[in-house]
Amino acid sequence: MLKAGNLNKTQTHAGIPRLVFTLGLIALVLTGLPLAVAWLSGQDIQPHLGLPHPVSPIEHAPFSWPVWIGMGVPVFIMIVVYVLLIRNGIKKNNFSKTRAVNTFPWWGKIGVLVILVFWILAWNRFEWFSEYQVHTFTPLWLGYILIMNALTWSRTGTCLLTAHPRYLAALFLLSALFWWYYEYLNTFIRNWHYVGTDSLGRVELVIHSSLAYATVLPAVICTLHYFLGFSLLKNSFRGIGTLNLNNARALAWTALFAGCAMLVTSTRYPEVFFPLVWISPLFIIAGLQQLVQGHSILSPAAHGDWTPVLMPPLAALCCGFFWELWNVKSLAHWEYSIPYVQAFHIFEMPAIGYAGYLPFGVVCLSVAWLLPGTGRRLEMQT
Repeated sequence: MLKAGNLNKTQTHAGIPRLVFTLGLIALVLTGLPLAVAWLSGQDIQPHLGLPHPVSPIEHAPFSWPVWIGMGVPVFIMIVVYVLLIRNGIKKNNFSKTRAVNTFPWWGKIGVLVILVFWILAWNRFEWFSEYQVHTFTPLWLGYILIMNALTWSRTGTCLLTAHPRYLAALFLLSALFWWYYEYLNTFIRNWHYVGTDSLGRVELVIHSSLAYATVLPAVICTLHYFLGFSLLKNSFRGIGTLNLNNARALAWTALFAGCAMLVTSTRYPEVFFPLVWISPLFIIAGLQQLVQGHSILSPAAHGDWTPVLMPPLAALCCGFFWELWNVKSLAHWEYSIPYVQAFHIFEMPAIGYAGYLPFGVVCLSVAWLLPGTGRRLEMQT
């Protein structure tokens, strides 16, 4: 389960300047590169500035079987790899019966009630609720986060809500900025847009959106914590080979340049390279963090532990299912327009689009590990 490492306050405070520098550098590269490329290519940069980001639906390239198959092949390979790893984990697991250490807590039951109430309200159009219909997203996800913490607490005896509430609160604040960044990227790739928010003024829309975006990181990280309570999953992603980090700086520079190249091409030529927006932030964050702080999301892989890389995709995919499920019949919701693969929808999302949640999960954990103190030093232990 997740356990705080031994890090005293002196060490934490000593690392704050370097952490601030790392965060600033990451923010500069992630936001500055697309804007610089747009400016240098003679594009109007105004649509990419300010909040909320205005994105209207556009016609992308039509569906293409060759592209769909080409994107589907790596997805199929990833599925096969996960199946083989979990099968290997089953062999390692002794299947000793694991019982919950606590009963389901009262605050988890409140989470269930919140979801039931707001799910009904979100998918129906009650006249008496019409004034508040647009505001159902955030309560649903607050309920989800409560439930995930309750499930984790029941299974392991601890969870972020009870053991690290300040870290969880910090995740909410960071998450709002985190998803605003993806909204910024969407002004370049224009793969989704929002409907049903016309009743909100500009300031009200920014506040409404920020509250909704604040739930993204907590949802993914709390789901990850719950999954880590299952020894079968942890056994699946450990002891499967080590990553040679003897020349970590060279690897970090390579990751940084690769991430920058992907970010530039995906925002300059989004019709072709749009999938790279879900991968490039990971390379940039990992590369800069390794160069400045001496560690990254890949560091545990040097000891054969691939959990931080392979477990978050499952957590993000779980959250993705509920994001798309609750979105589909809500008044305020998003719709997709994606080049070449706009077919075979599961809810609003084209089926192949769910693959984006896999690298997105790793990005979520990479960003969460940037937080100082206990949260930054959370380690995955058996």
